[in-house]
Amino acid sequence: EQPAQMPQSYDELTRTGELAFGANNYGQAERCFQAALKEAEKFGPHDKRVATACKNLAAYYEVRGLAPKAEAFLERELRVREKCLGGEHPQVIQSVGKLVRFYLARDNKAKAERLSALLLSYSDRVIKEQQLIDAHYGDLQKFYSRHSQYSPVQSQLNKVKEAAAKVRADDYLELAALLDGI
Repeated sequence: EQPAQMPQSYDELTRTGELAFGANNYGQAERCFQAALKEAEKFGPHDKRVATACKNLAAYYEVRGLAPKAEAFLERELRVREKCLGGEHPQVIQSVGKLVRFYLARDNKAKAERLSALLLSYSDRVIKEQQLIDAHYGDLQKFYSRHSQYSPVQSQLNKVKEAAAKVRADDYLELAALLDGI
């Protein structure tokens, strides 16, 4: 019987690699993840698909006990995500947290501390920004309470504030879980 033909597209390679990895078929997983990285690089060195391929290879090498290779791919994932998404994007922050946990698990405190400082700085900025937003909501509430002709707008403002609070709660939970992990 002929072996199954290797998928060709980045998406197919990634999906096949993930399925193989989940089934502990490590040889096929590695081949697919490596091929997916080559396909992703065709979109440019800082494409988010490159970051995802690096994340998959890092997970593979970590499970296989090949920490130096896993570390290189985790670091590359972070560099690519920073370049394509910006330093404060949630996926970048997650990549930083993942790398901090990786370093701590391998007793590399110096590298972990440097990245932990970035996480703490990010969380401080998020809290300060939220305090500023809350102050602005308070100012608007005071204005609308003094000017009853705008009561329909005040109702809309309250709806926006409630919706924003729900989104923030999810973001805060993710950030708390990330910080708790380190």
